[in-house]
Amino acid sequence: MSEKSIKTNDYHLDNVAHEFRTPITLILASLEDTLCDNIDKKTKSNLLVIQRSAMHFKSLFLRINNY
Repeated sequence: MSEKSIKTNDYHLDNVAHEFRTPITLILASLEDTLCDNIDKKTKSNLLVIQRSAMHFKSLFLRINNY
């Protein structure tokens, strides 16, 4: 693979990484804010499941992105 191809590939991977990181960060921040609100137990339980899943997705993505 040529140096130009590697740079192009890195550029595209960085863009894709950004496209994943930004929404997941916004989702997690919104969840955190909402979980601080006075909400009923069922809603809080559901939001915690979403938060755990989002955090798991983020950690998987970060591991993949580091390769």
